[in-house]
Amino acid sequence: MPLITTGRAMSLAGDVPWYVTLPMEVEGTDPPVVVHVRATKESLEALDPSGALGARPPFDVARGDRMRIETAASAKFDQEGLDKTGGETVGETLTLGAHDFPSGRG
Repeated sequence: MPLITTGRAMSLAGDVPWYVTLPMEVEGTDPPVVVHVRATKESLEALDPSGALGARPPFDVARGDRMRIETAASAKFDQEGLDKTGGETVGETLTLGAHDFPSGRG
């Protein structure tokens, strides 16, 4: 099942600098299953290849490309599910890297 937007606010992941987290839900779940999508610094750089990430807050990049982040998260969730370590699911988290945005803005 795909992930769907919640429209809830993004936040900075407190444990990793430059990670932006936004909540999404697994479509068709009742009660809703919330997945915390984490956009890494590398994924934000892939979304903003101008190199201005250091001069712009990560929220600015993420807000401007929220739809692309959500679309990539839903596609990755459909293919791979939640993050895993050693084959075990790690919480309700899905982490996006630069490879999840191969074409940048192009």
